[in-house]
Amino acid sequence: MAHNTTAREIMYRDFVAAGPEAPVTELMRLFHTYQMRALPIVEEGRLLGIVTDADLFLKKKGLPHSRAKAPSLFGEFVNSDHLDGREDLGTTPAREVMCRRVVTIEEDLTVAEIALLMCDRHLHTVPVVRGDQIVGLARRYDVLAQIFGITEPERLVAAG
Repeated sequence: MAHNTTAREIMYRDFVAAGPEAPVTELMRLFHTYQMRALPIVEEGRLLGIVTDADLFLKKKGLPHSRAKAPSLFGEFVNSDHLDGREDLGTTPAREVMCRRVVTIEEDLTVAEIALLMCDRHLHTVPVVRGDQIVGLARRYDVLAQIFGITEPERLVAAG
């Protein structure tokens, strides 16, 4: 791995994003169709938030993805009995489920720095921004491909 490889060189530029009014059913379709784990919520190129697959599963209260906390779905405590009959969740707009405090990086951050950030924060995807505009996504697959010298990172995605 070249020590000076940056986010600019590895970021995924052809990313898919959704608008703040997109319903959860549309977010789920995008997750499935594009095999994504995180979906930027964007308006006129400006990053408003992010929704992860974990956000749409059993989101935890307190620290994100904390297994020590009781499971909640959209902020409501749930158990397995509560997961049936929640048809209304599909119409919930992205703005209501997105995380507004998004960890972002700039284009000149190195792959080593991105890897440390991803490990420290347990992130799979980090938006790359230029000012308030999103210009790409740094994905764990792309970082791993650089670290292990894999020249065809799509093989990692296909295998996962």
